[in-house]
Amino acid sequence: MEGDYKIGTVPAGGLLLVGGADVQKDRIEASVWAFGVGKESWLIEHRVLMGDTARDEVWKRLQQMLNETWTHESGASLPLVRFALDTGFATQEAYAFVRTCRDPRVMAVKGVARGAALIGTPTAVDVTQGGRKLRRGIKLPVIPGCVSCSCKPVAMPASFKLRSCSNVAFIIMVYCLGLFVCA
Repeated sequence: MEGDYKIGTVPAGGLLLVGGADVQKDRIEASVWAFGVGKESWLIEHRVLMGDTARDEVWKRLQQMLNETWTHESGASLPLVRFALDTGFATQEAYAFVRTCRDPRVMAVKGVARGAALIGTPTAVDVTQGGRKLRRGIKLPVIPGCVSCSCKPVAMPASFKLRSCSNVAFIIMVYCLGLFVCA
C-alpha cells in the first residue's frame, strides 16, 4: 500500500516511532519508522548526515536527531521510543556514541552476512584496557543481513526515494519492537 502522508509527519495509524542508522565512512544514514496496529509500518523520514564518522560533528547531528520529535496527524508530538545503531563500520566511534549519549533508547547492533537466528543473543563488546570484557558494558545483538534483505516497509510515499538501502536499519527496528513484520 502506498502511503498518503507527508514525509516527516506520522500518519493517523502510527502509534510509536523507532529509528535505526547505518554508519559509513563519510556519513550516517538514519531512518525513522512509525509502527501501528497489525504490524503496519510507515517510513517517516530518511536522513543522510554527511560528515567524517571519525570526527565528532556528524555524531552531534545524530544526537540532535535523537532529541527531535515528529508530528502525528492528530497534532501530538512523538519522540523515538528506540533507536538502533549499526556498528559494522566505525565500530569504536559507534560504541563511544552509544556509551556517552547515555540514552536508554539507543542500542548498538551488528549486522552479519549469515546467521541461523533472526536476531542473535546480545554479547558484551566493551573491554577494559587489559582486554577483559565489561559485564555492564555495551551488549551487541547480531542481525543476519540475509534476513534483513527481505524486509520491506508496508507504506512509503511514492515520491520518496531512498539514496541507499536501509534494510539493516529496518530489521533493527523490528528487533527493537519485538515484532516480525518482514514479508
